[in-house]
Amino acid sequence: MRWAFESRHIVPPIIKQKLFEGIRVLDVSCGPGLWLGHPIMDMAEDFCKSSFDAVNICNLLPPKQEVINYPYEFTINNNKKPTSSSSSSLKEEESEKLTENFTFTAHNVVKDGPLPFEENTFDYVQQAQSVLVYNHSDWKRILLDIKRVTKPGGYIQLLEIDLYPQPLGKKGGLWRDQLHQAIQDKTDIPTRIPCYLDKVLEEAGLIDICTRFVTIPAGSWGLDIGVLWEQNVYGFIEEFKPYLMEAMQMTDDQFEEKRTAFQDELKDGVIKPFNNVYIAWGKKGDL
Repeated sequence: MRWAFESRHIVPPIIKQKLFEGIRVLDVSCGPGLWLGHPIMDMAEDFCKSSFDAVNICNLLPPKQEVINYPYEFTINNNKKPTSSSSSSLKEEESEKLTENFTFTAHNVVKDGPLPFEENTFDYVQQAQSVLVYNHSDWKRILLDIKRVTKPGGYIQLLEIDLYPQPLGKKGGLWRDQLHQAIQDKTDIPTRIPCYLDKVLEEAGLIDICTRFVTIPAGSWGLDIGVLWEQNVYGFIEEFKPYLMEAMQMTDDQFEEKRTAFQDELKDGVIKPFNNVYIAWGKKGDL
């Protein structure tokens, strides 16, 4: 992803300098693999004057015995809890401090309610790759809560992959469209919302909204990055196979037949598919 955007840190331009100066940052649904090489951990390493919080559904940090050689304190803090009226009913959250400027909090933004932070806490909040997690109502509710914990004048950024590879062959294109329709019908998840992130921010009441996208090739026609992205596509299909089979009510044999036809069309070299990755960021207005 960072290769495609040609940047180690995919952040709004106005935020880059502020990170050097020292701000407070929140990463929502930070994803697995919280070790060096993960975007939020790299930010914490590179911008030591800033402080970083990350929330995700479960604790994915290395166990304590694996990080005892870090030159930072590793602590568990059970005292963090929101005090604002909008989130005072939240249960006490467990937080884990990996470095002096990075803290992880286990929190399910879909099921656990509002974020466990006070209003107007963060200068910058980022969220990435939640397209298969949030349904329509989740997007609206969670973005308003992210806005709640963002300081007036602070920024919110969304990054999402449009999981709609194009162009595809006849069989692959039909399977792609069937997958999207089945997911939308079964879960009310708006699978094409990456194309409309600016509208999501606008509906949340943000201002000065900017958008950007990059196109990533899938396959050898895109040289090194294309080969890597093709592997990502195949890995995604394998990882989400049970989810996709359930959504489409397919047997294992039926799913494999569709997947094989899709991959065979990619291998013949006639089509040159790609995915778009979208970013949008906006500002919370001053009070």
